[in-house]
Amino acid sequence: EEFDFKIIGVHVNHMIREQESIKDETYVKEFCCAANIPIYIEEVDVTKIAQTQKISIEEAGRNVRYDLFFKYLKLNNASKVVVAHNKDDQSETILLNIIRGTGSDGLKGMRFKANNIIRPLLNIKKQNIEQYCKTFDLIPRIDLSNWSLVYSRNKVRHEIIPVINKSMKTNITDKIFQLSEIMNDE
Repeated sequence: EEFDFKIIGVHVNHMIREQESIKDETYVKEFCCAANIPIYIEEVDVTKIAQTQKISIEEAGRNVRYDLFFKYLKLNNASKVVVAHNKDDQSETILLNIIRGTGSDGLKGMRFKANNIIRPLLNIKKQNIEQYCKTFDLIPRIDLSNWSLVYSRNKVRHEIIPVINKSMKTNITDKIFQLSEIMNDE
C-alpha cells in the first residue's frame, strides 16, 4: 500500500519432481490466496522441451519461466518482473560463466535491474534470507532438486565453492560478487 503497486504471482510447474512439484504448486496457490495475490499457474514439460531443443533442463526451465513471466506481465499490463536471485546465485552464475569461457559481460553476472526484470535480493546472502525466514516464522518450500549433483549449478554450489572457501580460507561468494560490481562499474 505504501508504494502503491499490485503484485501478481506466476508459478511454473516444470513437471520434473512429480509429487514435490504438486506440493510446490499447492503451497504457492495457498500462499497467494491467503495474501490476496492473483496467481497464474502453468504446467510445462521442461524435460521434453530440453530434449526437443537439445538444451539442458536448467536452460529449458529458465527459458520457460521467463517466457511465462513476460506473457503475464503483458497480459496484466504490468511493468516489472521481480525474481528472488540472491548473492549466492550471482556468484554461482559468474563462476559457471567462467567455467564456460566467458568474456567481460559474463563477469558482470545478473543485474539488479535489467530492462523490466528486477532482483531486489541480489546483494543478500542465502543464509541471511534463511535467517529472516526463521526469525519471522516463514516456512518456504525447499526445492530438493537443488541438492542433486546432476545439475552444473549444484556442483558449483555444493562442491566447488565449499572447496575454494576451505582451501583458500576465503568467502568466494563475496569476492565474486565484488568482481561483478567492479565489472558493472567499469
